[in-house]
Amino acid sequence: DLCRLDLVFEAGSKVQNKALQACLCNALLLEGTAHKKGEEIHESLDFYGAYTQLDINADRAVVSLFTLNKYFDEVLPIFVDAIKNPIFPEDEFQVALAQKKQSFRINSEKVEFIARNTFFNCLFESHPYGVSVSLEDFESISRQDLIDFHTANYKNAVLSLYIAGTMPTGVTAMLE
Repeated sequence: DLCRLDLVFEAGSKVQNKALQACLCNALLLEGTAHKKGEEIHESLDFYGAYTQLDINADRAVVSLFTLNKYFDEVLPIFVDAIKNPIFPEDEFQVALAQKKQSFRINSEKVEFIARNTFFNCLFESHPYGVSVSLEDFESISRQDLIDFHTANYKNAVLSLYIAGTMPTGVTAMLE
């Protein structure tokens, strides 16, 4: 039996105070806590055959866990700790930032990227959906911005929980 657990946060780019906060926060959720390094988190999940998927859009951030039901009780605490208590390690932050910046530079030369940004800027002129990232945004974001965003939009926010597959026994305990 297999299960998919989706945690959906109202933590999309439209609620960020600074460009890149939402996407970097979501991307770095599983990269370390006070108790485990990112590598240990990933290895622990891999050991049980579980894997995660991180998605972000303008409205929501989704963190998904795919696992076998028989290992759900072992995997869930690792997953929940990573989501609730990320430390956003500085070195991981710098690597992710550099990767996003390089990807942005490459995409900025593509007609599709330019056209999409121009279209959304025109269509949603004074709305968060119309805001696009600039090269300067990569210089003004900091690790502390991710911590602040996480506190406001993950720790202190209402989340929706969705389960697909057979309902594991540990879910009821998690909801209490």
